[in-house]
Amino acid sequence: MRKYPPVITKDIIDLKKLFLVIKSFIIPILLFTTIIVILAGYKIYTAANIYTSYTTIDFGGKKKKQDTKAMLSEAFESEENDLNTEVEVITSRLTIKELMTKIDFSTHYYKKKKFKKREVYEKAPFSVKFLNKESIGRVKYSLQFIGEEEFILESIKDDNKSKIPYSKMHKFGEEIDINNSVFIISKEDFPIDAKVYYFSYTNDKEAILASVKSKLTVRKLSKESSIIKISYEDRIPQRAKVVVDTISYIYIKDNLDSRKQEARNSLKFIQAQLAIINKELKNSESKLEEYKRTNDIIDIDISTTLTLTKLTEYENEVSILELELSMLKSIEKFLSQNDIASISTESLAFSTSILSSLILSLQEKQLELNSLLTEFTGLHPQVIRLKGQIHNLKETIKKKIYGIKRNIKNKKITFDKRVKKYQKILSQLPQKEIHLVNLKRSFSINEKIYSYLLQKQAEMEIVKASTVSTIRILDNPIVAKKPIKPKKTLILVVAIILGLGISIFIASIVDLAMNKVSSLRDIGRHTDITIMGFIPKQKKGKKNILAYEEAFISLGTTLYFTLPHAKTNIISVVSARQHEDKNHLSIDLAKVLTTQTKKAIVIDLDMRDAQIHHIVDGNHKGISDVLLDNVDIETLIHKKDYQYPDGTARSFYSISAGEHIPRNPSELVMDDRLDDIILWLSKKFDYIIINTTPLEKGKDAIVLMEKSNLVLFAVKNKYTKQNHIDDIDKIVRIYNITATGIVLYL
Repeated sequence: MRKYPPVITKDIIDLKKLFLVIKSFIIPILLFTTIIVILAGYKIYTAANIYTSYTTIDFGGKKKKQDTKAMLSEAFESEENDLNTEVEVITSRLTIKELMTKIDFSTHYYKKKKFKKREVYEKAPFSVKFLNKESIGRVKYSLQFIGEEEFILESIKDDNKSKIPYSKMHKFGEEIDINNSVFIISKEDFPIDAKVYYFSYTNDKEAILASVKSKLTVRKLSKESSIIKISYEDRIPQRAKVVVDTISYIYIKDNLDSRKQEARNSLKFIQAQLAIINKELKNSESKLEEYKRTNDIIDIDISTTLTLTKLTEYENEVSILELELSMLKSIEKFLSQNDIASISTESLAFSTSILSSLILSLQEKQLELNSLLTEFTGLHPQVIRLKGQIHNLKETIKKKIYGIKRNIKNKKITFDKRVKKYQKILSQLPQKEIHLVNLKRSFSINEKIYSYLLQKQAEMEIVKASTVSTIRILDNPIVAKKPIKPKKTLILVVAIILGLGISIFIASIVDLAMNKVSSLRDIGRHTDITIMGFIPKQKKGKKNILAYEEAFISLGTTLYFTLPHAKTNIISVVSARQHEDKNHLSIDLAKVLTTQTKKAIVIDLDMRDAQIHHIVDGNHKGISDVLLDNVDIETLIHKKDYQYPDGTARSFYSISAGEHIPRNPSELVMDDRLDDIILWLSKKFDYIIINTTPLEKGKDAIVLMEKSNLVLFAVKNKYTKQNHIDDIDKIVRIYNITATGIVLYL
C-alpha cells in the first residue's frame, strides 16, 4: 500500500494571496489612503497647536524639617508622602480661583487666516469690556473693521445665547446692548492683519475653573524625589508660561504668608506675656525701693545673697515651666475651637520635638481638607478619609500634650521642693531682712522672666523679618517654541497605516465577496497554469450544440500538441469541489480524443460521488469490485456509441466506480493493484482519462495526478472560488506537477 501524501496546511495569512489582492485593488487602495492622508493633513492644519510650559519646584528644605514624621506611622491609617498634599494644594479650587483673579480666562480673541482659526493673544487690534458680567453667560461674535472708527458686529450662529441673529454697524467706544449683554469695544494700537476677527466671552466660573484644571498637571518626578513638576497646556505658549509663573508665585506666596502668620501668632502671645510681666516688674521694683527707703536698709549680706540667688534661680525655672504650661493650654484651646491655623510652636522650648511635626502635619491635613470641601461635600470618600486622619492626629497631639504637661509638672514639683528649702533658710532671718529678701526675690524673678520673654520676642522678630520660603524653583518656565500637539508626524504615519490597513481590509472583504471566478483575470491572479480551453454552456438549439462541440474539438487539438507522443497518455481530470462539470469534461474529453485509430477510456475513480455510470448508462460494477472481489475487469468495460459532428459513428469506453465502495475509498486509490489495472488498460487504449475525487473531498486526486501525463482542472465560471485556484496552484507547486492545464466552463 502507498503512503498518504503529506498534509497541505494553510497559513493563517496567505501573503501571496494578500499581495495579489493588493495588486488587483492597488488603485482604489492608493486612492483611499490618499484621501485619508489628505483629511489627516487638513485636520493637522486646522487643529489648534497646543504648547506646554513647566517649572520644577524643590521641597527639600521643607522635607528636612519633617524627617521626624517617619516616627509617627502609628498616628496614620496609611502612610502618605507629604508631597501629595502639596500637589492637592496647587491643584485645589482655592489656588485656581486666585489664579483666575490674576489672569483673564474669560475673553478670547481669534482671527481666521487661510482657512485656519487662530487665537490672538495680547495683540488683538480691539478689546472688549463687559459691563454686566453677572447676567451674560456665554457669547460669541464676529467683528469686521469698516474704516478707522466703525465695524460690523455679528452674532455667531452656533452661539447658544444669541437666539436671534444680530448684525449691525457700531463705532468704537460706544456702549452696545445685545440681549442684555452690555459691553464696550475699544480700538487698540495693533496692526489689523485679517478681514474678520472673532471674540468670545463667558462668565461661567465653574466652566473656566474646570478648563484650567484640566490643562494643569502637577506631579512628583519620582517617589524618592522631593521635586514637583508643574506644567500647563495652552494654545498660546506665552499664556502657558504666564499661568505656570503665576501659579508658582501664588503657591510660594501662600506658603510664605502661612509661615509669617505662625511667627505673628507667636509674637502676639509673647507680647501679651511681656505686658503682664513688665507691669509686675515695675510694681516689684517700686515696692523694693520703697521698703529700702522707709526701713533704712542698704542691702543684705553675702550668705543671704547666695541663698537668694539660688532661690531666685529655682523660682525662675518654675515660672518658665508655668509659661510653657500656659502655651500648651493655648494649643489645647485652639484645638478645641478647631482654629488649627493659629497654632504655633515656634516659641516653645520643645519646638523641634515630635509635637511640632504633629502640629505641622495637622495643619497640612486641615489645609487639604479645606481645599477638598470647596469642591466636594462632606460625604465624599476622600473628605471622610481626611477627617479621620485629622481626628487621629488631634488625639495624638492631645496625648502628646498630656505627656509633656505631666513632665513639666513633675519638673515643677522638683523645683517647688527646692524653692521651699531655700525659703525655709530665708525664714530664719530677721523679719526686716525676710521682707527685703522676698521683695528682691520677686523683682529678680520678674526681671529674669522679662529678659527671657524679651529674648524670645527678639527671636520671633528675627523669624518674622527673615522668614523665607523653603521652596526652591529649579527650572523657570519658558515660552515653548514647538507645540506638543498635534503630533504631525505621528498623525500622518497613523493616517497612512490606517488608510492602507482599512483599504486593504475592504479590498479583502470585496475580494471575498467576489471570490468566485468570473474572468480570466481572476484565474491569472492566482495561478500561472495554462488555460487550455473554454467550454460554453450547454443550451438547446443546433447553434449552441455546435458551439459546445467545436469547443471540445479545439480542446482536443490543443491536447494533441500538448501531450507527449507516448503510446498511452493518462489524463487526470480534477476539480476543487463538486458540481464543476468534472464528470462531463471526462466523458466529452474521451469523445473528442477517440478517432478511427485512437481509443479512449474513462475510469471513474471518484468513489465518493460516482456519477459516470449514470451519464453513460454503464455498469454498476466497476473498479472497486475488481480490487475487492477480483472481478474480471474485461467484463466491466462499457462501450458507449455516439455520433461525431461530421456524422461518423464512433465509440468510447468507460469503467464505473463500482458497487462495493469501502468506508475509506482512499485505500483503493492507493492500492498497488490499481497500477496493474492502469498498465493493463494502457496496452488496449491510447488515452486513459481518470475522473478523480474533488480536492476538497480528500487526497485521492493527488495520488492519481502523480500517475498522469497531464492533469486537467475543471473550473466553472461564477461557481469555482478564487481561493480554490490558490489551492490548485499550491498543490501543483508542492508536488511538482509539471503537465497541467485548466478547462474553463463558461
